[in-house]
Parts: sequence; structure tokens; C-alpha cells
Amino acid sequence: MGRCSGITHRGGWLAALLLLLCGSVLTAQVRTLNLREMVGSAGTIFIGSVAGVSSGSDEHGDIVTYTTFRVEQPIYGGAAGTVTVKQLGGASGGLSTRLEHMRYFRTGERVLVAFYPISSLGFTSPIGLYQAVWNVTSDGQVLGVGDTSLGGLDALLRRYHLDRNGGTVAASTFVSMIDDLLREAGKL
Repeated sequence: MGRCSGITHRGGWLAALLLLLCGSVLTAQVRTLNLREMVGSAGTIFIGSVAGVSSGSDEHGDIVTYTTFRVEQPIYGGAAGTVTVKQLGGASGGLSTRLEHMRYFRTGERVLVAFYPISSLGFTSPIGLYQAVWNVTSDGQVLGVGDTSLGGLDALLRRYHLDRNGGTVAASTFVSMIDDLLREAGKL
């Protein structure tokens, strides 16, 4: 009897430890990245519009979302035309899963986006899960350029006569800043 209660006691501690660890993982935060870090991590960067979104199971049985973009302005790592990216999460066979903090896309959106290089399983995501996605207006303005993404870029901001408050930036200016950071990183 003492032996069984010991096993139950150890099992209770193990369960409590697992709950504590799972709770820590579930409340994890995404580290804030600045534009220099985003550009340095990029596999592809472009301005484009979302032509279509679909989800299902991939060849490995993972639930995924496929997003096809019409690339209007390639900035790094790609060409004009269309590109389809595969992200973890979506809906398939009555099951639905979404990754917290992951930026998924909607048909018709026009964005400037930086994606990580494609993994060996064909996956990618926007850098920082959502941080490297900015909406672009029909008149060529990049929206939502936050002060955190502009942090540590004081010399670059002076060169382009911007301040860290960001907000709305002309797409041509933002692309020039990205080009400067790509050159700095030895990617151009």
C-alpha cells in the first residue's frame, strides 16, 4: 500500500511539473525584432497581394495553410509573378489549428512581407510570426511601421528623415531602407 501511494505521489508531482512547464510554454512571448534583424533573417521579401488562401493536410499529414501571392515588387530572394507559401496551421478534415501569434493572410490583402527561408519540409512564416508583415495602401503607403521595428536604426532613420514613431511610410522609402539593410548584411 505504501508503495502504491508513493507511485501516486510521484505521479502527482510529475503531473504538476508538466502542467507548470506547459503553462510556461503557453504564456511564452514572441521576442520583438527590429528591421535589421528581420532583413538579416529573410529568405524572401516582397510587396504583393494575396491571390488565394487554402488549407488542408500536406504530404506529411500536417494541417497547413497555403497562401498564393501575386508579387508586385520583389525586394529580395524572388522574382515577380506568383509565389505560394506553406504555413503550419489551418483546417482539414473537420480539425482546425492556428498557431498563436502567427500571421495568416486573407485574399485581397496587399502587403509588404519578409518570410524566413523555406524549411526542408517546405514551411515558412513571416519573420517574427507576424512582425514582418505590413499592409500597403493602393497609393503606396506602408502602414503600421512601429517604433519597435525601427529601434536601433537611428542613422538610417536620419538618412531617410524619419523618426522612430513610424506609423505610415512611403513604400519607396521603406524599400530603400530595406535595400540598405540588405547591403549591410551582405545579401545584395
